Amino acid sequence: TLAAMKKVANGIVSAFQRIGNSSDGLTKAQFSLSNLLKTAVGFRLGYELLNFGKQAFQLGSDITEVENVVDVAFGGMAQSAYDFAKTAQEQFGLSELSALRYSGILMSMFNASGIAQRDAAEMSTTLTGLAGDLASFYNIDQDDAFTKLRSALAGEVEPMRALGVDMTVASMEAYALSQGITESWQSMSQAEKVMLRYKYLMSVAAAQQCYFQRTQASLANQTRLLTLNIQQL
Repeated sequence: TLAAMKKVANGIVSAFQRIGNSSDGLTKAQFSLSNLLKTAVGFRLGYELLNFGKQAFQLGSDITEVENVVDVAFGGMAQSAYDFAKTAQEQFGLSELSALRYSGILMSMFNASGIAQRDAAEMSTTLTGLAGDLASFYNIDQDDAFTKLRSALAGEVEPMRALGVDMTVASMEAYALSQGITESWQSMSQAEKVMLRYKYLMSVAAAQQCYFQRTQASLANQTRLLTLNIQQL
C-alpha cells in the first residue's frame, strides 16, 4: 500500500541521517549502508509487487469489458469466440484478451454489413488468427497487423499496401472474375463486397497462415509466449 511504501521511504531517510550523525568511524557507516541497501531492495520489491497488482487488475478489467462486446456481437455463438480465445496463444501467439477484442470488433463489422451470423463468426476468428500470423511473419505489432486487416475489410487501400497487398477496386474486380463472379463491383451489396475482400485477403495471405505455429520455437516467438504466460498468470 502507499502507507507501507511511505514508511519504507522514511526508513531510507533515517538511515541517511544515521550515517551523517555517526562519529564512530567507518564501521557504523558500513553497518548503516548495509541496512540502507536492504531497505532499498525491499522498497523496490514492494514497488514492483504493487505495480504488478495494478497491471493485473487493469488486465482483468479490460477482459470484462471485452467480454461484454463479444457477448453482444456474437450473441448465441459467443461460446465459439471464447473457445477460440483459449487456444489463440499457442496457435497464433495472441493473448486471450487480444483474441477476444479482435474477434469482437470484427464480428460487429460483419453484423453491420449484413453477413449471416454463422459465417460472420467463422470469419471473425479466422481473421483474428491471421492477425497473429501476420504480426509474426512481418515482425510487426499485433495491433498494427489487426488494424491493417480491419481497414482492408472496410475498403481502405493503403494499410495493406505496406505489406504488398493491393486492395484496389481493380484488384477486387479481377479476383471476382477469377472466382466466376461476373457482377460488377458497383452493383454488389455491402455484404458481398466485404465477403469478397475477406476471401481475397485469405487467398493472398495463404503463405502466412499458421506461420506462428510453424515458427513457434524461434527466439522471438518464445519471448512473446513468455510475456503471454505472465499475462495469463
